[in-house]
Amino acid sequence: MHNVIERLEKKNRTTISNNQAISYSLVSSAHLPFSLRYDLIRNDLCLVVEENLDRELISSYIFDIIAYDGDNQTGRLHIYLNIDDINDSPPKFNQSTYTINNISENIPIGSIIIRVHATDDDEGINGEITYHLINQNNCFEIDSKTGDVRVRCLLDYEMKTIHRLEIEARDKGEGLKTDFCTLIIYLIDENDNYPIIDFYPNDIPIDANTLKLFLNESLPINSLILSLSIIDPDSGDNGRVTWSIDGSSLIPFHLIRLTENTGELRTNQLLDREYISEYFFAIEANDYGKPKSKTTRLNIHIDVLDDNDNKPKFQQENIHTTISEHVKIDNQHGYEVYHIKADDFDQDQNGEIVYSILNENNNLFQIDSQTGIIRSMVEFDRKQQDTYVLHVE
Repeated sequence: MHNVIERLEKKNRTTISNNQAISYSLVSSAHLPFSLRYDLIRNDLCLVVEENLDRELISSYIFDIIAYDGDNQTGRLHIYLNIDDINDSPPKFNQSTYTINNISENIPIGSIIIRVHATDDDEGINGEITYHLINQNNCFEIDSKTGDVRVRCLLDYEMKTIHRLEIEARDKGEGLKTDFCTLIIYLIDENDNYPIIDFYPNDIPIDANTLKLFLNESLPINSLILSLSIIDPDSGDNGRVTWSIDGSSLIPFHLIRLTENTGELRTNQLLDREYISEYFFAIEANDYGKPKSKTTRLNIHIDVLDDNDNKPKFQQENIHTTISEHVKIDNQHGYEVYHIKADDFDQDQNGEIVYSILNENNNLFQIDSQTGIIRSMVEFDRKQQDTYVLHVE
């Protein structure tokens, strides 16, 4: 390479005595990529570039040009030479891949998670750098001037555990130059989800987080009441769940865990509506999350339906009573002899009692089927018969 970067004015030889020839030399304490060349035709001295210049390595040179005549007289020209910059250096990230571990999924929006940095050896506008996200990402943004990467959405470990961003650094010089890096963000799970309790049949109405069931008291032991699915979307211990029944130990139900996430609620005793007509308890699911576990409760109200499993029972058996003879019957209903009573602990129609006289008595006596009141329908004469036996049901 031979480029003339400067023509130097030479003193008129006539000013030098004896018309002696002049020679020139470069003097510097460091290596110079230049040489001097005297053009006889133009009668001038040129500073010629002999090697490629690189402003980013050496931005200026300081040296002297010394002129000698035949009498060893010298002249010295002190030169300070600056190298102008061109946009020949691209930006360069200090890392090709940035990795961030353990970013909480609960990090607030607007938080800075990292600052990426690139350098450009050029100067001025050629060395000014701006930063840009290449791939569209609604959860992160980058400050074009500083390289700060900020969170701009609510992150969710359960939706996405790793985010990968491609970042570009651009200079502002003519024919802009670029560099690229990759930012990999690993989220860590927080215990931000409660256990979820699902049940089948799923058409059972639920009111104020209370499930109401109606069970017949004749259900056998080990009858299936509910099929359950209990999951926690979190991971690790945050998503590991234990189940239990929160209620009296006397309730006739128990939980059977079939798999990690499924189970059943079954009876483990016979029900008796006449003893206990309803039960209130809860299925409780607790995760093992830190620093504090989360708990979900499914409240259950079981109403025990009545079966006709109790016989009516008379309050007295083998009842003896007396009536007076020659009592005149002055109305069609006769007169009350005795009020017999029975109890039935069943409910509604199952507990309704109907009274009747089983044995034939020629309509001497009648019983009110609803109240159990026995009435005499005729005038009795002890001389004809002094004892009557009635079989009442």
